[in-house]
Amino acid sequence: MRRRSLAALLVTSLLLLIAALAAPATQAGGGCHMPGAGDVYTEGDGTSVIRMDVCSFVPTITRVPVGASIRFLNTSNIEHAVVGRSGTWGSEILPVGKEFSETFAAAGTYPFSCPLHPGMVGAIVVGGEAAAATAAEAPAMASTSATSPAEPTAVDIGPLAIAGLAGLGIGAVAGVLMAGAFAARRRNAGG
Repeated sequence: MRRRSLAALLVTSLLLLIAALAAPATQAGGGCHMPGAGDVYTEGDGTSVIRMDVCSFVPTITRVPVGASIRFLNTSNIEHAVVGRSGTWGSEILPVGKEFSETFAAAGTYPFSCPLHPGMVGAIVVGGEAAAATAAEAPAMASTSATSPAEPTAVDIGPLAIAGLAGLGIGAVAGVLMAGAFAARRRNAGG
């Protein structure tokens, strides 16, 4: 009987491990894992581009002048989203090839992440000496690109949270069903 319990525990653990590895939301990693993570691509109008590549933001840290626009481009083969700290700005889920832009009108550091992939993080540093050097190297920006919405918009990450909870629920149900099946098998073998 003790052998069966151990076997049931091992099978359940293996199934949960397989489920965890198969879920795309378990992929993670910051831009520090990507070659060329420090490369900044700036378009002709002064817009900086941050790629969502595999499970990294490239570059991880971007320095821009006040009023700069950032374009987040999903160049990966899976969906991503970008959300600023506390959800004050960000995108919906971006399918492969889609993009999202945000303009930063005030100096400061703006951390962001992909809520679908833990560890996929980055930051935008707006203003300061490094941003001034970047601005001097980039072409002059049009005055219309220096504007931003008066109030930050909240991002609804409810569907993302529901997807994560659904995965946990499926794993829990599978574990309970496996434990029940092994308990029934044990009762039938003993009686």
